[in-house]
Amino acid sequence: MIEDLINSVPFTCYAEWREQQDLEMVGPWGPTAAGRSGRCAMGRQEGALAHRAALPPVVSFGLPPDTHFERSREAGASETPMEARTMADDDLHFAAYKMWRLRGQLTVHRKRAVGAIRELQRRWAPVTKQLRRWQPPSALSVTRARDVGLIGLLTILLLWPDVTLAPNFICGFPAVGYSPACDVFPARSARLISREEVLAEGEEDAISLLKKVRQGPEDDFLLEASEKDRENGFSGNQMTAKQLRGMLQGRRYRLIRRFCVKPSTGKSRACDDADEGKQSALSSDANKLELCAAFRPAQHMTLVHDVAREAGHSPSKIEDEWESGGEDWPDAYRYTPMSPEDAYACIVVIFHPILKQPVFYLYFGLLFGLPLAVTPFNRWPKCCEALSRRLLMTLVSFYFDDATVQDWASSKGSGQLALRQTMTVLGTPFAEAKQQQMSSHSDFLGLEHDLVHARAQEKVTFWVRERLQTKILDFIKKARADNRLASGVASKLYGCSNFFEQAVYGKIGRAGLNSVKDRQYDKLLSLTPAIEQAFEVLEAIMKERPVRTIHLTVAPVQRFVVASDAALEIPRHGAGGYLEVWRPLKADEYRSGFVVTIPEGVYDLWSAGVHRIAQLELLMVLVALVSNPNRFRGRRGVWFIDNTAALIAMVRGRSDSADLDRLALIIHAAMFALEVWIYFEWIETKSNRSDGISRDAENDKWHVENKFSTEQCSFPLCHWKLPLRALIRVFAFL
Repeated sequence: MIEDLINSVPFTCYAEWREQQDLEMVGPWGPTAAGRSGRCAMGRQEGALAHRAALPPVVSFGLPPDTHFERSREAGASETPMEARTMADDDLHFAAYKMWRLRGQLTVHRKRAVGAIRELQRRWAPVTKQLRRWQPPSALSVTRARDVGLIGLLTILLLWPDVTLAPNFICGFPAVGYSPACDVFPARSARLISREEVLAEGEEDAISLLKKVRQGPEDDFLLEASEKDRENGFSGNQMTAKQLRGMLQGRRYRLIRRFCVKPSTGKSRACDDADEGKQSALSSDANKLELCAAFRPAQHMTLVHDVAREAGHSPSKIEDEWESGGEDWPDAYRYTPMSPEDAYACIVVIFHPILKQPVFYLYFGLLFGLPLAVTPFNRWPKCCEALSRRLLMTLVSFYFDDATVQDWASSKGSGQLALRQTMTVLGTPFAEAKQQQMSSHSDFLGLEHDLVHARAQEKVTFWVRERLQTKILDFIKKARADNRLASGVASKLYGCSNFFEQAVYGKIGRAGLNSVKDRQYDKLLSLTPAIEQAFEVLEAIMKERPVRTIHLTVAPVQRFVVASDAALEIPRHGAGGYLEVWRPLKADEYRSGFVVTIPEGVYDLWSAGVHRIAQLELLMVLVALVSNPNRFRGRRGVWFIDNTAALIAMVRGRSDSADLDRLALIIHAAMFALEVWIYFEWIETKSNRSDGISRDAENDKWHVENKFSTEQCSFPLCHWKLPLRALIRVFAFL
């Protein structure tokens, strides 16, 4: 009935490619679990030392200075870990391969692929019809439009590891208790929680919960949202307490209270309190969710450019351009059926504004607020990624219900169209109103990406939505007008700022905000000079627009490696120095050593205290950038520091110490202005070759014996108090 179809294009293409690439041919063929080295790239250093995002050291610990020096030259001559390729799924590599090999012909191939899927649906319809007869009424109500039979068949054809996906669409997904590993996300240990344990003491908890269900300002909205769900078949009829008891007929149950949340968009949303209802405590998930980031569009294009280079072509000379688009599923959670048995463990309760009493709903689709709703829902977009890449030859990635699509301009939107048509065939169409048509500018997960220079200059820039910038500026404007910043507003402002810094160059958006962070836990209301300085930092960033740039290739830049150190044997009489190697391992390698003179006035700029060694350690980095800006401009390298507090401040981009926070702000501003990338690495003191020059200055033998020049430099005190925008301008013109 279907043999001829499934043994031809497009259903055989991915398997044939895997065979050509000498990949494992025995299934299942699921997503690739990215390790730390596969995730922590995209132009940023996300961790160091014991941090969970830290990568293995670029040079091993415990080496003598001479050996460490040679190893560090090798590390400095290579690309930094920030430039390493992120790990990608095999089918994403396949889609990239097809995107390159079939450029100019993709529209025809995709049209045929969609046609084949439709024909497969037609032939498989009797099976789907039979499966419908076996569905519980509640699951059928939620999945009425979804082709559960075709979904099951496609998971088999794709050798998809989530073998229970289709059965769960037919019978319902777990909503409380234990959720087993589905094999598309990394597995983790989880406690087995029986349904009996979930429902135990449910009635007693319901009595306590009902005492909190009172009349409130959002009752009309919650009633409207709940009734809309009922009309759409996501829940049963509204019930009073008496009707609920009649429906239960002595059956054990558990309640969950519905409330209203208002995200940053200002749009109200119904959510269910699984913490109060104890569903959270009675849920255990054996899956560790891994999702893509807002920078996935750049990774998509990087893979295609890599294929082009492997084929001997220069992507920048291709007579085509890149485009990006987006899609969004409506009411995504509700369309995921809930296990009928689990539905009794999360009966929704709201206060009826007219009846003046609690009313109840037995839901058929998953609730927004249940911990276990997250994994079951995300199993479907994971499968859709594979379908889109393997059958439609399209660069597609999902984050929950949001999809991002990248394609050639010559394809004229055929990838996005094929994706929309396929999702419609499967019964999960995207929302028309939220579609982002293919263009050189698009939005994914709150960050706008610009593809204007993606082909010619092989770079993609990211910046936050205008809406978020306006929101931050409005917070600041109102705070100044009222001369007050309450803790709640400070919390919102700090949260927005944390999201904002994702889209800026390096870590320039992280420092300078400690006063706002601290105000979250303070009862004070009036503005302080420190808070005003934080406002100025945020305003400066928005005016300067230090966009985050992700390169689609490793840039052909000159490289360097530096080791620095500082000493403070006597208070207010510190010393320091650093050793630079330019163009390491090249024939014209150049080595320079610097003895840093520290003006006594520096100590007056810092907070009172005897131990200021961490400040001096970071000062060495700043002095190096200020003293020889043209050497660093546009280059990339590795910098070794033996002080953990200083290192962490640079990697995090901020510090709880006011002095280190200020130094981190100035240094990252300089790095942005000079367009220099530095990967900061820890070095043991006994391995630190710059220890000698920091203590003995020009009398240090090691740097002389290893043919380093000896130069003098100092720190200009005038830089310390300059506002951020002035700092950026000064560093840019140095």
